[in-house]
Amino acid sequence: MADGQIDWKVKLFRLNYDEREVAAVKAVLESDWLTMGQRTIDFEEAFGAMLGEGARCLAVANGTSALHISVLAS
Repeated sequence: MADGQIDWKVKLFRLNYDEREVAAVKAVLESDWLTMGQRTIDFEEAFGAMLGEGARCLAVANGTSALHISVLAS
């Protein structure tokens, strides 16, 4: 295969999204707030509410950052 690409024979997973996810991603990209902003704040608050009273949530960039913060917080 050209350009160092791998010619996969079997899909590893099936993407399962529709126009709602596409619209949500587009709205974030057009907002100029890719990693912060009101949508992130809303997500943190909604996730905390789902976990229950007193839960505080912080969105981070990746799993490694999440693990690092959890160690620092303990």
